[in-house]
Amino acid sequence: LHHSGRPRPGEAGVVLLIVDEREGGGASHHLKSLCDALGREGARYETRVLRTGLGDYQLVCADGPPAARERVLPRLIERKSAVDVAASLKDGRWGRQKRAMQATNAAHFDGRARLEYILEGEIGDEIHSCPRCQATAAADPSGRGVGGCTLSGWPSLGEVEEALGGLAADGFVVTRTSSRAGTARYLAAEQRKAQQAHPVAMAAA
Repeated sequence: LHHSGRPRPGEAGVVLLIVDEREGGGASHHLKSLCDALGREGARYETRVLRTGLGDYQLVCADGPPAARERVLPRLIERKSAVDVAASLKDGRWGRQKRAMQATNAAHFDGRARLEYILEGEIGDEIHSCPRCQATAAADPSGRGVGGCTLSGWPSLGEVEEALGGLAADGFVVTRTSSRAGTARYLAAEQRKAQQAHPVAMAAA
């Protein structure tokens, strides 16, 4: 469990950024570096296991002890690097994750939640090139594989661009960042912005 800025006793209305413990590959991969970056940006956050349909990040408005409680704000955020997009198209997670977030929005927020994808990095940086697939791509640059060779099941550049282009029509906001540090900077800014809309109060002594 990683956290910074949990509600103190008597503090009410603290906006926390909740980070899925599996984000960035979990504790054995990039979760700690992401949390360190959030801490450097001054974000108040906590890691937990988020259930399917809640995305990688959510915002909650929390009260500290003794009357500890929290309310989920209508914001669901999924982060994908360029190669994550390709991998999720390859194994079918892309459609399942979108539908799960849409279902959560309908069931818990009456369709009012902001659904968002953070796209980290450039798709062009993950273009695959190998002798086996270069011939296919020669006639059509959009046929080049992203993340791996199209002959091994990886999506083409055209398929990735089509999937990303369809997000807005499916009700998702798209935010682009250049790196993990850029993602942390954006999330910290969004946490502070939400906090401004829900000012922290202190219980009367």
